[in-house]
Amino acid sequence: MFTQGARLVWRRICAFLLRATFIDRRALSPAQRPQIVFLDVPRLDDARDAFGDSYPDAVFVRLGSRLKLSEVAAIKHADVIVSTGGMAYKDLNSTAARIEMWHASGAVKKIANYSYKDATCEHVICSPSEGLRASYADAFGTSIDHVVATGVPKTDAFFDKDAMAALREQFFCRYPELVSQQLFVYLPTFRGSWPHQTYFEPQLDPVELGNQLELNESFLVKLHPIVSESQWLKEGTSTNPSIKDMHGEKVSTLLAVADVVILDYSSILFDSVLLGKSTVMFAEDLEEYVQDRGLAFDLHTDLPFPLVESTTPELLLSTIRAESVRGEVRPELLKFVEQFVGSCDGHAHVRVKSLIDYYSGTGTGSSKRETSL
Repeated sequence: MFTQGARLVWRRICAFLLRATFIDRRALSPAQRPQIVFLDVPRLDDARDAFGDSYPDAVFVRLGSRLKLSEVAAIKHADVIVSTGGMAYKDLNSTAARIEMWHASGAVKKIANYSYKDATCEHVICSPSEGLRASYADAFGTSIDHVVATGVPKTDAFFDKDAMAALREQFFCRYPELVSQQLFVYLPTFRGSWPHQTYFEPQLDPVELGNQLELNESFLVKLHPIVSESQWLKEGTSTNPSIKDMHGEKVSTLLAVADVVILDYSSILFDSVLLGKSTVMFAEDLEEYVQDRGLAFDLHTDLPFPLVESTTPELLLSTIRAESVRGEVRPELLKFVEQFVGSCDGHAHVRVKSLIDYYSGTGTGSSKRETSL
């Protein structure tokens, strides 16, 4: 005889199985099942932002979150899975065509995903340039034949002058006190282990940094979205109004308004150079970071702009100010753009969409799906 508690547990199990069966049967209906699933990394919406309008019937899933039954069914029966964080959920679907649209615009930190190493399904890795195809093949554990230089869809907006101007206008409507300011925008990446043990507490003295700012200068800071709080930033914003926390603003907006962009090991570096922004690399923990995470290239020799390793606010600010008045475009910057983001030309969305349509059969003309039928 079951106890009352055991009967309750059994009823819940039966209800779960019935719901799962119903969802799976409905998902198997060609008229209703989602053929395309997009996977976004935690706290970023790159896939949704890039393709939400193009594929209104697709399912968008957040990597790392607890899956809903409907999401399990969608992944299980998808024809195409587009991911921004590696080949996830192979246990649910190992046969769908996979398209990897890595969430970063390029690689400053070494990518060591390797999730496609044993993939037997059709798969394509999207690279930001022809020159990085071999590096991306190695990073994801596949052959170079599976890597296509499509560019990165989220960078397309950088080539739309009207859209960027609109971002600037909207920003200054929200912050009219910043209209006449020199805006130094600091966009650091996280430290620690993704995704649950991350932090950001640099050695740079935030109080002294604020004291060193001129009256017409503002230091805008947006931390990596995975970092929930920073005592460093709290101390800076509480002691000087010229240091501002911009956590509610999108990176694209801050890049649009920046006079100088300050970065460390963030792939936003590539977004900044595509926009032609004056850029300074601030890497106070470079040696430690290289040992811990590894970098895709040598910051001392391969960067087309200044590198600051000192924690002295005076040196950092003097370097930033020098870059803010630099007018000429360095030849090495053009070479850097071609090597690392040469396929980011405003048409990446079209190229990636053509891959999705090819493998799903949703576009015009021949498709992989039609060929296999």
